[in-house]
Amino acid sequence: MSNTATPRTLELTEEDLKPRFDYASFEDGEYVGTLVDVEDIDAKKTDNYGWKWVFQVEGLNFGIVTWLKGGGLWKVNEVLNAFGSSLEEGTSRIDPTRFVGMEATVIIATDPSSDQGYKNVARVLPIAERPIFTEEETAAFIDEPSDTGLTEL
Repeated sequence: MSNTATPRTLELTEEDLKPRFDYASFEDGEYVGTLVDVEDIDAKKTDNYGWKWVFQVEGLNFGIVTWLKGGGLWKVNEVLNAFGSSLEEGTSRIDPTRFVGMEATVIIATDPSSDQGYKNVARVLPIAERPIFTEEETAAFIDEPSDTGLTEL
């Protein structure tokens, strides 16, 4: 592995050093997240294995774990569906890293078992249909009532 980063001199202000986002003030809800990493995980106690999918939302990373043994495959399928793919009955080979860089709708929720209010991805869904036009652009297409003598329905 080669280290090719060039040392740089930076001029920083106090404002540059303030965090832009923080987990404590992050609200639970529905967001568009970008998949930035998929990690292998092992649960030695249950002899299970799976993937941790890491999504970036507003500059913060949130994860969701999917197990590949037992009853957890539905969640793997949910994540794959969010990226336009799916599992089928039979044997499948899945390379989860091929989805890195793609976006999905993620539901961020506070883990109820966490004393510290830890937040994670509760669900991963396809990106919802978004309006093509902004509210202002849509208003431009709506006819205002006028004195044309026509009856409005």
